[in-house]
Amino acid sequence: MQLKPLKLLAGAAIIIGVCAGLLMPDAVGFAQSSELSSAKPVQPTSKLVVQYRTPYFTTQPTETSLWTDLKAVDYGRKGEPQRMGTTWRYERAQAQFTVSFSEKDKLEAWKWFLPADQKLHLNVYAGLDYVFAYDFRATPAALTLNSRPVWRNQGDLDYAYLIGSTDQVLLVNGDDGGFSGFHHDSSIYALDRASGRKLWQVDAGFGNFSASLDGSRNTAAVYTEYDPIKKVYEGHIREMSLKDGHILWEKLLPEEHLVQMYAVKDALILYQMPDFEQDSGWITVLDRATGKQRWAKALNGKPCVFDTESEDPYILVQEGLKLLALDPKNGNEIWNVMGKGSESPDPQRNPYYSFGNVRLPLESRSSNRWFLTGDQWMLLDTLSGKVLAEYPWNQQERFETTNEQRYILVQRSDRLTDYDGSKVKETVLYDVIEQRSLWTLPGKAVSGMFDGSRLYVVLDGLPTAVDRQTGTLIWQMPLSVHESANPYTLDEMAKTRYAVLPQRLLLGYGSDLLVLRKQDGKVLGRLQDVQMGQSEARYRKGIEGLLNISADEIYIGSSNGGLARYNVTELERLLR
Repeated sequence: MQLKPLKLLAGAAIIIGVCAGLLMPDAVGFAQSSELSSAKPVQPTSKLVVQYRTPYFTTQPTETSLWTDLKAVDYGRKGEPQRMGTTWRYERAQAQFTVSFSEKDKLEAWKWFLPADQKLHLNVYAGLDYVFAYDFRATPAALTLNSRPVWRNQGDLDYAYLIGSTDQVLLVNGDDGGFSGFHHDSSIYALDRASGRKLWQVDAGFGNFSASLDGSRNTAAVYTEYDPIKKVYEGHIREMSLKDGHILWEKLLPEEHLVQMYAVKDALILYQMPDFEQDSGWITVLDRATGKQRWAKALNGKPCVFDTESEDPYILVQEGLKLLALDPKNGNEIWNVMGKGSESPDPQRNPYYSFGNVRLPLESRSSNRWFLTGDQWMLLDTLSGKVLAEYPWNQQERFETTNEQRYILVQRSDRLTDYDGSKVKETVLYDVIEQRSLWTLPGKAVSGMFDGSRLYVVLDGLPTAVDRQTGTLIWQMPLSVHESANPYTLDEMAKTRYAVLPQRLLLGYGSDLLVLRKQDGKVLGRLQDVQMGQSEARYRKGIEGLLNISADEIYIGSSNGGLARYNVTELERLLR
């Protein structure tokens, strides 16, 4: 992309000078210029910016990076093609300022990141135009670090979530972030794991879709219910070669009710969900190699077919209080488990939370999973149906798994008839094998990650380290303001789970990918050119797909359309 620095810098200087003059008219002086980190050479800015005597900022931006003008950077224009531009970022410890221009050098947006005064607010807009906004931060400022990815792929939609992988290919979900009538575009695409090069893409428009990798076949099955080219609802399944997107077979589905597609070993499952006119669902099993139907049957008693993948041997179905495994070859029952009490909706299906099981796109799925059957949570071995652990269902509680399966974080609401995430009184670390509580933290602890003698959590919205034996706080990110504009403001800051490096932690927090020092939690800075965000009603996708680490590889999705690969060893070296 060819930039015209003189015009961009003049616009940036005006915005910075006017805003700084309004906010701090008596302040003067500059700090020493910082080095401009950009992939493209730009004209020095000091002659343009210095005349405004801007007190907060150096004479050069600390970062220039690509941005998209949809919700990814809070500048949404739904239903239009994605447009690329450039964001210039000016930083000081006291405050930060970003200014964004289109490819045609037009000023599109600016944003201030300022210290909170009496109450924490996020995204306060100037007038009615939300492309000019203020974020008031109660947490330490994050300055941009000089870090380079091994590669970065720029998608054509705002959000990029990693959803699956083989040794050679990554499967990614692109999304425009829209919700409730404003969702127009989504896609499934494959990237070469070594280079980040896009191999193929399937567009799904605003319809439902699903995808399943089969590493043994090096294929991906993609289901879409809407054709954005024809602009018609048309159920379509394609079995595709991972390396080039070549279609091995495809099938058009007859007009039916809502359909979900899952996979098991050597087969695909189509689950036709029940609607208001019928209480039973319908399951159809296709041979993975040919697409031909093996068998089909109706399901009874408010059925649910669970999400399974190509490594799973059996189809998992819940009919009322009965949980059963079916043989994909013939539909015969392999095992079943009966629950007790009354039926309760499984909170794991709520896209706004990450309760219960968490999928890790870089790892094979464990055969041990949690299921809610009646008044009991059960940890089942899905191969044998054996109950490995139990935990009683309580309407006021929810729990999250950690990276060590025997420990869960149980969040308890205070004196309520139902769970309310904004009114969690305490969080308990519970050992499901010994069936006992180990310790209790006041407040809401989420995203638990064990590392040696420590457990890292996000406690009441703040990155925190606790002693795994006692629950004693080791460190917690400091706050300058303790009152929020609403009970969810701090809760919404954490966008990912932790990635644990030898000396540092990575965490999607606010709009940044933060780097924290493990020893004391000090904010060392933010990775450049990474915009963190979660699209509406897709919180679980963010927790599972925005930040993943495996051995020496880190994969970071974003809300500015990019998915990047970093090397752990090299990143630690650059961040020293």
